Amino acid sequence: MKLTPIGPIVAQDLKDSARATGKSFGSYLAQELENYMKLTPAERIREAVLKKLGLTEADLASMPPSARQGIEDKIGEMVKAMMAESTPKTRDDSSPPRV
Repeated sequence: MKLTPIGPIVAQDLKDSARATGKSFGSYLAQELENYMKLTPAERIREAVLKKLGLTEADLASMPPSARQGIEDKIGEMVKAMMAESTPKTRDDSSPPRV
């Protein structure tokens, strides 16, 4: 299996987005980082899940209510699972300590 580096592709996408907004590349990146840092962990995960599903918030908004509810339920399940994975697990006190 051959892996293709995505760095150049992502960089070009960012450059294109910066050009489209009329901002310099550095200003655009700083604004994107600031916007990302303002998101709550759940919002970050939701954004990642939507991206994984190939959807945007605009796509969801344009769906019929029944289809949107199905996607929202799936997103909710995935967000819960991802948050559970990222939550540190507490040690079970009933098991002996590992040496």
